[in-house]
Amino acid sequence: MSINTTYSTEFVVVTHSRIIQELTTNQVKMLYRGLISNINGQTITLADLPLNSKIRESFYLTLLGKTPSQMQALRARQNFSGRHIPPYELSSSNKKLIQKWLSNNPEGIIYIPKEWQTSDLRVVYQFDSEEEVE
Repeated sequence: MSINTTYSTEFVVVTHSRIIQELTTNQVKMLYRGLISNINGQTITLADLPLNSKIRESFYLTLLGKTPSQMQALRARQNFSGRHIPPYELSSSNKKLIQKWLSNNPEGIIYIPKEWQTSDLRVVYQFDSEEEVE
């Protein structure tokens, strides 16, 4: 089932990895802005929900104060300069697809609504709508 409704703006960044340490706000922002691709020597693979996903829109507005279209434009400039590899874009916002991607990408992280959190996912970052966007 593909979800495309409005969500709370409480998100968690999750992984299956036991190696990836908890992330700071700055690290999460830098990862999703494409400014860094590893933390403490550990390469991180990012996943993104589909461009038309309301979850993706809420996430980027909450984290960076930018729309998905603005992020696409930023990434296009970074790709052109060769400085950035964009996150892997999932084909849907399906929970099972997210779980499968994480299982197949041990160094992978992805944002999900907090209410999607399960016991087999490790939360490496948690934030909510009260955080200030820079």
